[in-house]
Amino acid sequence: MKIKCPLCGLENEEGSKFCKNCNEPLFKSEIDNRQKVTEFQKNVDWTEKCPICKTGKLWHIKKKVFLGLSSVDALKCLNCEAIFVKVEEKYKLFEAKDHFNPVWQEYKNKELKGAEWSRIANGGIYPMLYKGMKI
Repeated sequence: MKIKCPLCGLENEEGSKFCKNCNEPLFKSEIDNRQKVTEFQKNVDWTEKCPICKTGKLWHIKKKVFLGLSSVDALKCLNCEAIFVKVEEKYKLFEAKDHFNPVWQEYKNKELKGAEWSRIANGGIYPMLYKGMKI
């Protein structure tokens, strides 16, 4: 029997203590104790809550490109090592260690504004994906 995460909705294997996607506790008593904290954290800026792992903070780095001959501004999660490269006013999901992560699979190489990444980091989805969804 699968256990559905109360925060992100991922179905986890029976016996799991924490969600594999967002690391949320899957036991009711732990969820009740953390409910207020979770509600407070739901609208955190995406640079404070990585859209991939939902726990790490993003730090500014210079990402080397073109055989190391030049570099671009980027943000890197110190927890999951995801990298978001700045492209004008948007950020492109450039790298992720976990290629099975649903956020990576859906948003790899997509350029989104900070507000859009914030929506994803806080459990929402990018509005353009609504077009293909059955509601």
